Amino acid sequence: MLYAYGGQKNKKLLVLDSIEHRYQATLSDIGGQDIRVHNNLPKSLIEQVRAWLSQYSVERLPGGEAIWNHYQEFQADLPKICSNLNITRDELVSNAYFGDYIYAITPWLKAKAY
Repeated sequence: MLYAYGGQKNKKLLVLDSIEHRYQATLSDIGGQDIRVHNNLPKSLIEQVRAWLSQYSVERLPGGEAIWNHYQEFQADLPKICSNLNITRDELVSNAYFGDYIYAITPWLKAKAY
């Protein structure tokens, strides 16, 4: 799959899907890419992304279980965060509110020192 030229040829690409081999029906030129299946399980998704990132990170990453615990902590705090922002949870996790999501999670991460 060609998606870069020159110095960009070394870019790494992770493809995630909830169903194994489903991508083959629509993305015929994706062969040879790193494709991971998460089965619609958030914990599996976190572990897949963490494992993939660790291959290319120069820093040590926390384990999948630690990231999962942080995610659970954030989910528990999400109702209060949404209330403070006067945004519903469904709005905050929608693509249209991505900027708001970043705005919400950044101070949360800093406060937790993650």
